[in-house]
Formats: sequence, structure tokens, C-alpha cells
Amino acid sequence: MKHFFIIITCLMLFPVYSQNKLNNKLVENYLKKYDLYFYSNIDSSFFYLNKAERLSTESKNNYLISKTALYLCRYNNLILNKKKALQYCKRSLTISKQNKFDSIYVASIEQLGYINFSDMKYSKALQLFIEASKIADQKKLLSLKVKLLIRQGTVYFKVNQFDNAIKCYHEAENLAINNNFKSLLSETYYFRGNVYMQQRHFNKANSVYKKGLEISIKIKDVEKQHRLYLALINVNVNTNNHEEALQYLNTIRNSIKNIKENKNLIYIYSFTADIYEKLQKPNLAIDQYLKAIMLSKKYKQLNPERDSEFFLSNLFEQQNKPKEALLHLRNYQLLQDSIISLETSKAVNEIQTKYDVEIKNSKIKSLTQEKEKEKLRKIWIFTISLVLVLSLVTFVFIYRQRVKNQKILREKEQQLFEIEKNKLEQEAQFKKILGIVEGQDGERNRIATEMHDGLAGKLSSLKMQLSYKNKQLNDGDIQNSIKNLDEILGEIRSISHNLSQNFITSRSFCELFQHLKRDFEVSKEIIVELNLFPILILNKIEGECKKNCYRIIQELLNNTIKHAKASLVSININLHSDELIIIYEDNGIGIANQLVSGIGLKNIEERIKMMKGTIEIDKNIRIGFCTLIKLPNPLISG
Repeated sequence: MKHFFIIITCLMLFPVYSQNKLNNKLVENYLKKYDLYFYSNIDSSFFYLNKAERLSTESKNNYLISKTALYLCRYNNLILNKKKALQYCKRSLTISKQNKFDSIYVASIEQLGYINFSDMKYSKALQLFIEASKIADQKKLLSLKVKLLIRQGTVYFKVNQFDNAIKCYHEAENLAINNNFKSLLSETYYFRGNVYMQQRHFNKANSVYKKGLEISIKIKDVEKQHRLYLALINVNVNTNNHEEALQYLNTIRNSIKNIKENKNLIYIYSFTADIYEKLQKPNLAIDQYLKAIMLSKKYKQLNPERDSEFFLSNLFEQQNKPKEALLHLRNYQLLQDSIISLETSKAVNEIQTKYDVEIKNSKIKSLTQEKEKEKLRKIWIFTISLVLVLSLVTFVFIYRQRVKNQKILREKEQQLFEIEKNKLEQEAQFKKILGIVEGQDGERNRIATEMHDGLAGKLSSLKMQLSYKNKQLNDGDIQNSIKNLDEILGEIRSISHNLSQNFITSRSFCELFQHLKRDFEVSKEIIVELNLFPILILNKIEGECKKNCYRIIQELLNNTIKHAKASLVSININLHSDELIIIYEDNGIGIANQLVSGIGLKNIEERIKMMKGTIEIDKNIRIGFCTLIKLPNPLISG
């Protein structure tokens, strides 16, 4: 009996032990992936960090919990969430101190000092760095000691105590050399060079930067190489040694191309152009700015593109080329407007994202608690099942569970069937609407062709005959008839163009609506105010979306002419990050006094439904007409 209970206990504990061991490996793996994606994709890195936190908590491994908390502290400090950064830092400090995890404890103090440094509390930051440095010295954590000496030097540098900063960097340098910490040694030279630059000791700065560069090349640390090359370029620019600065820029350019990070070339081209300007080589500078603009457009980097356009405008102005200067100045202004619009949208999206993340974290916490309860319940069921050894109670429980699961499965199958059925019905309705719209467009195209080739041709022939006869008769009435025929032919051509599919596909989005505005203003004696923003991006809209938007506005204008008795129409078309918004207004007799249903409106609703959009008509206003149409962004949804 004693052996039986020992076997049962081992069987109970083995799955728990195996699961914890697996979780520990996964946590370490997720932390490595966080480091890997940190500089290239911060969202992915946070995803792995979140998983590491959950698994370390489940495994109840204090070392991994404190280590993950330290990583989360660094992450939140980076995204400027100081409150969370402090919470995770305190957790890491408490657990690592209690369990004597020396390296994590020292790193946590260092991180707390860095949080104070970010808040410009330099005295407190320096005090924490010195405290952590002493502990690192006692525990022989030499690499951490070097890092902390660099941190101390950075604080002294920030408060303009340059001698103390140099002293810290010298001590860090000696320790790094003695222990062969090459990466940290390269960093020490870089920060010492920064102090010399601040003191305008350019020769000393140049010397230590070169030492750091030599080490970073040996250890193949490309990021440090680029940072030191840029520092050396800064030295040479300050000493008017522009030719050597250009050599370093060429080296960085080749390095970036080798690692296929062409996006960073934008700044290299801009920097090169600036040096060429200083060397009074405007043509070479223009070439570099144009390359920077081309890459900025490729990688959708609006800020550097805007800056390059501005500098190009200045260069052309200096060369007395006003046409080119004006062109690039206009491009600069358009990009500035786009940046302002994007920053506004980004601010709104960040607020929404923050709200969504809080809700998501709340759900994750709730689910984690539920999983813990579920896990505990399963352990008890497992224990009881083993002790009772297939008793009648266990058999009944399993049987009832099976029946319950089968019932749930049947219900889920029924739900899936209903979902599939609704989906097929929606698809059929969509195909029906698409068929109607395509049929209407085809019929419009056919009528346009017949009007243009048939009726217009015959009227043109009649005009020619009358003109020929009138040459002999010189009759004023006939001349008036010829003039009326010209006007009729013009209207036929206008109607033919408006109906023709080729007319729509051959013109850009904004050009199409400008033509529609002119057409209605000339032929219908109505003022049309048209606002399109942003024009450059709207002109990228093609295909069905462009055609349907044109037909919708055309139908609304026709309804205004027929029913509203309006003299002014306002059309606003704005493309936002996730939707295309159309606001149509007129100053007519109002919706209560005109026809609001019929084939025209039905066609509009079908087109909007086909594009998965919505339409809202304001029925509360007594005078005038106002409708709001929202469509998914066609440049995203395709």
C-alpha cells in the first residue's frame, strides 16, 4: 500500500515538473527573440516579452520572473511609460534581492538609475549608478561594472562635469582592456570622444573614435561601426575636412548596401548632399538630394522627403532657377500638409490603441486566472481518478462529460452551419447587386456609344449640309439653327462622356470630379464647390471604387438638378487612414419637399452596399440637403 501511494505521487508530480521545465526553456527562448527583434520590430519584441511574463509566472521560477520583470522595465522605459517601468523595476529588485540573483539585482538598480536619468534627476541617477557599481565590484560582475562606469560618465557629461566623465571612461577603458570586453571598450571610446567633441578637442575626439572603430570592425559590430563613422564625419565637418568626411560616408553607404538596410541610405544621401553644399558643388548636392527623395518615396518616409524637397528648393533658388525652386517648394508644402494629417491620425490611433491594450491586458489577466483555476481543478480530478481506480463514480462522470461534449459539439456544428448559410446568402445578394450595377454600366456604355457614333454623327452631317446651303443663301435663321445644332452636339458629347466607361478609366480620380464640376456648372447653371484632400493620394484610387464614386456623385447631382431647385452644391471628398468620406450638400428646397426614393437613390445605395460602405441622409434639416457616405479605404482594402 505504501509503494502504491509513492507511485501515485510520482505520477501526479511528473507532469507538473515536465511542464515547468518546458516553460523555463520557452521563457529563455522568448527573451532571446525579444532581443533579436528589439531594433527591427518593437511590436513583435513586446509580443514575445508578454509571453515570457505569462509563462514565467505560471512556472513560478523566481529567477525568470525577476529577469522578465527587468526586461519589461527596460521596454516600458523605452516607450516612456514611466509608471509601469517603475513597477516592473521594483518587482525585479525585490525578487532578485530576496533570492540573491546578484546580476539581475545590479542590473535592476542600474535600470532604476536610468529611469531617474531619463526624468533629468541626475543626482539620484548618479547615486544609484555608484551604488550598483560598488555591488558589481564586490560580486566580481566586471562587465556590469564597466557598463555602470559608462553610465556614471554619461551623467557627468550631462551636467558638464567633463573631467569626472573622462575619469570614469578611463577607468571603464582599463577594466575593459584587462578583461577583453571588446564591445564595451568600443562604447567607452565612443562616449569619451563625445566629451572631447563637447570640449572642441577635435584631434583627441578623432583619435578615440578611430580606436573604437577599429575594435568594432574586428568584432564585426555593424551598428557600432555606423555610429563611430558618423561621429568621425562630425569631427571632420567641424574641422572643415570635408573630403575625409565624404570617404567615411561612402564607407557607410557600402556597408548599408551590404546588409541590405537601404532605408538608412536616405540620411546618408542627405548628409552627403549637405557636405557637397559646403564644398560649393551644387550639382552633386542636387543629385544626392534627388536620391534621398527617391528612397524616401520608396520607403514612405515623409519627413526626410520633405526636408530634401526644402533644401533642393533653396539650392535651385541660389542657382537662379525659379521654376525648379517653385516645384520643389510646392512638393515640400504638400508633404508638410500630409505629415500634419498623418500625425493627427496617429495621435488618435495611439489613444485608441492604448485603450484597446488596456482592455486586452484585462482580458488576458482574467483568462490567466481562469486557466489557473481550471488547471487546479484538473489536478484534483486526476488525483481522485487515480485513487478511485476506475470506480463507478469516475465512469459516470466520464460518461456524462462525453454526453455534454457531444451536445456542445452538435450545437457548435449547428452554429457553423447557420454562419455558412448566412455567408452564402450574403454572397448571393452581393453577386446580384454586382450584376445589376455591371448591367447598368454596360447599358450606359452602349447608349454613350450609340449617341456618339449614331445621333451625334447624323446631327454633324445635318450641320454640314445646312452650312453648305447657307453659304449660298446666307440666311440668318439657318445660321441660328446651325448654332443650336452646335450646342446640341456639345450636350450629346457631354452626356456620352458622362455615360462612357472609357471616359472614367482614362482619367485620374481628381481630374474626373473636376470635369464633372465643370460640366454641371456650364450646362446646368449651378455652382459646384469641390474639395479633394489629399490630392496626390486620392489620385491613386482606380478601378471599381473610382467608377462607383463618380456614378454616386453624378446621380446626386442629377437629383439636385431635377428635384432640389438648388443654386449651390458642396462636395467634400477626404481620404483618411481607414476610410474614404464623402459629404454632399446643397441649398435646395430640403429633403422634406423633394423626392428621396426611387431608382436613382436605389442605385446609389446598391453601389455603396457593394463597396461595403454606409450612407446617412440628414432628414432633420428643413432647408437644403446633406448626406454622409463612408467607404473603406480602397488603397488598403484593395
